[in-house]
Amino acid sequence: MSGMIHLEPFLNPVSVAILGASRNPRSFSYRIVKNMLDLGFKGRIYPINPNADSIAGIKAYRSLSDLPEPPDLLVLGLSGEYVMGVLREAERAGIRNVIITAPDVVDKDEITDFARRSGIRILGPSTIGVINLKDRFAACVLPVRDLKAGGVSFLAQSGGLSGGLGWWRAEGIGFNKIICLGEGCDIGEVEALRALASDPATEVILVYLDPKDPDFYRELETTALKKPVIFLDPSGKVSLEGVIVVKRYYELFEIAKLFEGRLRIDGNRIGVVSVSSGSISVVLESMKKNGLVLAELTEETIRRLRAVANPWISSFNPMDIWPPVELSGEDVGYRYTESAAALMDDPGVDGVIVILELMEEIEFDLEKSFRSIVASHPHKPLIIVCWQIEEGVLERVRRELLALDIPFYINELERPAEAYAAVLRYGAWKEGRVPVPAVTG
Repeated sequence: MSGMIHLEPFLNPVSVAILGASRNPRSFSYRIVKNMLDLGFKGRIYPINPNADSIAGIKAYRSLSDLPEPPDLLVLGLSGEYVMGVLREAERAGIRNVIITAPDVVDKDEITDFARRSGIRILGPSTIGVINLKDRFAACVLPVRDLKAGGVSFLAQSGGLSGGLGWWRAEGIGFNKIICLGEGCDIGEVEALRALASDPATEVILVYLDPKDPDFYRELETTALKKPVIFLDPSGKVSLEGVIVVKRYYELFEIAKLFEGRLRIDGNRIGVVSVSSGSISVVLESMKKNGLVLAELTEETIRRLRAVANPWISSFNPMDIWPPVELSGEDVGYRYTESAAALMDDPGVDGVIVILELMEEIEFDLEKSFRSIVASHPHKPLIIVCWQIEEGVLERVRRELLALDIPFYINELERPAEAYAAVLRYGAWKEGRVPVPAVTG
């Protein structure tokens, strides 16, 4: 058991039945079965369709009563008019956990009353389902890619927003679990949040929903004592003790990427490297607004930077490495790499922001160049801004940064400092040094 309180059967069942599973590969109910197969789910899968012998290559059953066992989880892939009848049949069959995907359930109060009377736990209706990449399970109507699990979990009402893991994975977000509550007729936001709070595989929790439970905000604050919580409030009116409250959807993920995994952010002294004085100015202004400062460098660091700097350079943080001797990836890559390495090696530098501005003529092998830097400093933040990089080059750079597990931001010079400062404030809050993480945006 993962420690997820009462939601283990929903997120990591031993057996699951899909009632209404279709043979049509374009149907939502077929996709539920296909996702489990694509992820390599190790449990037992029971598609139910009275008109099919098999679905996606798996033996199909005619009804709930034909199943060899009561499954841990039942997923309903049928329209709302049939839901209550199936729930009563599920109760007779001894099934205790149900996901209702149908968006057209008319009497939601009837589902709530049924759940309370029977003790059957219900997620939905009108939910895309759940995704658990760590344990290779998804009961989800949208396509789920076979992605590497990370430490970010997402709790939401909206299926469209909570189903966007493929997009954000390309931005360096490693998802762990996604729970879409839908209408929340039984399982609500407090219980789902507690499940993620107790889950050791979840490092940071992202939340976007309109709370129904008056205790939810208090539960967010309680959870923040255990692990970071980032809550999206577009109105900007919510202020919560210890919770990072953001106004914009993208901020959920762009802050989360600095919480996840190996990085340790515990100081505000920053080193900056770029080929553009203009981009440096924008980053420095964002740093100033967010309480970050330029690090004072040791003599050894200055010596190393002077060796790669142009002769007229007298200030080495920020480090402007333009122009190179020639328009070549070899020269530009050498200057970027040596500058970043020198700053990362300096004990007085808490984190480094490298602004990459590349075109085909000066492209270099990032993975080869930066691998030793990351290996030497696995916990010190090295953050990349991909700024005005040509389209074909950008895709190669993105792949290399993902392979290195280096957090990066694309065409946004202000966001690294904003995200870094949010993580820093949260750490200071947990240590009792500041009252509340500020609202971003």
